[in-house]
Amino acid sequence: MILDALASDVLFNISDEFYLQLSSILIKKKLGLTCRIAPGDGILPLEFQKFIVDSVNEAKKEGITIEEGFVVKPQKSLTYLYGAGRNIISKGIEHTCITCTNEFCSMRNIKIRGNFSN
Repeated sequence: MILDALASDVLFNISDEFYLQLSSILIKKKLGLTCRIAPGDGILPLEFQKFIVDSVNEAKKEGITIEEGFVVKPQKSLTYLYGAGRNIISKGIEHTCITCTNEFCSMRNIKIRGNFSN
């Protein structure tokens, strides 16, 4: 369970870093970037994961697939989209759990209890 939580944390940190780098590239082109829009988070239905995976040629090369119930394999994979445009103001962060509408997210159940030295 601890390794699973660590892997999720690493995955989300990498995703945040990707957002920052992509955002900085788009700012130079005078484009803003939306926050991550993930299937199943309330805006896009979960079924949209199949469209994303099928649309990305690199996914096929890396062996990323969609299983029954629209589950992404391998397990620690993310599918999401960004919006970009001249009228979009980048928020500076990719995702915030405070405004996330995904009621079923396992990260939502994690509570900060102070530092471990107490």
